[in-house]
Amino acid sequence: MDRYKKLLSNSFIFTIANFGSKIITFLMVPLYTNYLNPNQYGSVDLITTTVSLLVPLLSMEIGQAIIRYSIENTDFRNRKKIFNNMILFSLGLLLFIVFAVISLKVLNVKINYSFYFSLLLYNSILNSLFSQFVRGIGRVKQFAFNGVITTFVTVILNIIFLVFGGLEVAGYLLSMILSLVISNIYLLISAKEFINVNNLKGSKAQLKEMIHFSIPLIPNSSMWWLINSSTRYFILYFVGTEGNGLFAVANKIPSIISLINTIFSQAWQISSFEEYNSNDREKFYGKIFEIYSSILFIASSLLLIFIKPIMDIFVAENYYESWMIIPPLLVGVIYQSLSTFLGMNYTASKQTKGAFTTSVYGAIFSVFSSLIFIPIFGTIGAGVSTAFGFGAMLILRLFDTRKIVKIDINIQRFVFNNVLIIIQGFSLFYLESMYVYIVQTLIFLCIVVINRRLLINIVKYSTSFLR
Repeated sequence: MDRYKKLLSNSFIFTIANFGSKIITFLMVPLYTNYLNPNQYGSVDLITTTVSLLVPLLSMEIGQAIIRYSIENTDFRNRKKIFNNMILFSLGLLLFIVFAVISLKVLNVKINYSFYFSLLLYNSILNSLFSQFVRGIGRVKQFAFNGVITTFVTVILNIIFLVFGGLEVAGYLLSMILSLVISNIYLLISAKEFINVNNLKGSKAQLKEMIHFSIPLIPNSSMWWLINSSTRYFILYFVGTEGNGLFAVANKIPSIISLINTIFSQAWQISSFEEYNSNDREKFYGKIFEIYSSILFIASSLLLIFIKPIMDIFVAENYYESWMIIPPLLVGVIYQSLSTFLGMNYTASKQTKGAFTTSVYGAIFSVFSSLIFIPIFGTIGAGVSTAFGFGAMLILRLFDTRKIVKIDINIQRFVFNNVLIIIQGFSLFYLESMYVYIVQTLIFLCIVVINRRLLINIVKYSTSFLR
């Protein structure tokens, strides 16, 4: 299959896996904001944010090694070793978490919702490892269907526990845990030929090599967390739990762009690994980067036009002011998505140290920005610091990854896109009535015109794929 068509095909499959789930999650916001007050929603957000920090730390990011080595080693025997190593690693991790929970109880350390937290943490780790293996062995359709199952179960359980059960925070967490358990079972069934409880012998040499590959990605993930999630703790300190609730709701709009990033990254990860040794990889990588960046800027610009009406319709009145956090968050998501794209070069080449160093500098920039802007601008400052952190990482990776793959970009178009999207964000604060929509629409049309050639390419490839 032509590599462009394969990328589109995988993107289409991953769209099925992610699009419905994210849209339904977005549509669930009215339910959450009506059955959870800002303090409760802020507490839930802190729990899930902490889990997102601990998953890569405790899993040692071995999921990235699982997919990389599963794609590279296509014979059954090698993949069976990878699967066994994954299961043995998971069992060892379970013992560690049980020991940690018992130790905390003995030391009389009290953590709110600790039982739910530990179950959510372990099942999140399992889900990360199992899904990477299923994707690595080419079961992309099963991976996609898993996303549909997880979403459906989560929605049903949310309605049962929040609406009918009135369980509030506990109900929210319980629905997440049970949906992950069902997802993990399905993923194991999708790779059932590798399951043999009588033969769980792994390969120490291979596991050592995989850990050596993934270790530099551990601090890299922590730095991503610092940029993307640490702002919540600064908000908690400088603004309060209610501010975290507003920030959590505001993040739902940029999550639509994050959806594009999730879909494309899952497909691009496979293509970047498979095409890394091709003779014209730089041309291929560069062309995809240009098209991808155009999609991100156009989609973000379109969303900015409808921010206020969306927030007015979908969220409760006491959450409406969270719209002000969205413009800088959207810019941050664009930079995050492009940084993720460039970060694939590190894992494709197995030179993962660069991922760590660029993430460290981005995290430092984000933390200092949070300390400066959140005390002054409150939750809006959190959005600004996120954009600054990912912006710094993007610039660093544009230069650093050139030693791996030289991607040439149209600097003039890239700068114009950035300037226009920032002006569009500011116009929401300083213009009223119909003037704001007129200016927003004009800026959107300008961005479309600037990226028109790349849009034509997108239409051409998409039409060819559909035929």
